[in-house]
Amino acid sequence: MPHDLEHDQEALVRRIADGDGGALRELYDRLCRPLYLMAFKVLSSRTESEEVVQDVFVSVWKHAHKFDSERSKVFTWLSMLVRNRCIDKMRANRCRLPAAQPDSTESKYATQQIHMTTAADELQARERAQHIRKAIHQLPPEQREAITMAFFKGMTHSQIAESLGISLGTTKSRIRYGFERLSKLLPEERARSEPHDAL
Repeated sequence: MPHDLEHDQEALVRRIADGDGGALRELYDRLCRPLYLMAFKVLSSRTESEEVVQDVFVSVWKHAHKFDSERSKVFTWLSMLVRNRCIDKMRANRCRLPAAQPDSTESKYATQQIHMTTAADELQARERAQHIRKAIHQLPPEQREAITMAFFKGMTHSQIAESLGISLGTTKSRIRYGFERLSKLLPEERARSEPHDAL
């Protein structure tokens, strides 16, 4: 990745850390597609991959102030977040576990612990997704539609414009204003600090 591009992305992260919702939208525009494809290669699920990407960008909004350019590049940081979310998804989706031996107390205890961890991960992911979706539903219909197509479906601005029969400029404006409103609807997300989202 060219040095100038890396520097530009770092500048966007610094702006996000200062509460700039427009910078979050711009970073999303640039990197959502490769991150979505990365998640899809692991999960093979469009819906879950879209959820991973939206979750990662909410985490960026919350923890941009923790980013250290001396430790990693922006894309490397986001890639690690995608990887962690994919692992969480796979753990939460684990439906069947190896049966413990009837006479093995240790094996039974280990299986029980895995079940408890999986349930906790799934609950946390559902609560986080519910909070984000609730905020998105508070957007005006046209902004909500454009944000949903970009955020949850991984569509490009051109694809959204073509699908909705509107101009590219109108599409970009709806997404930009939608992100700005979301940044005001989710201010508390930036203040929360959860081990799950730590760098």
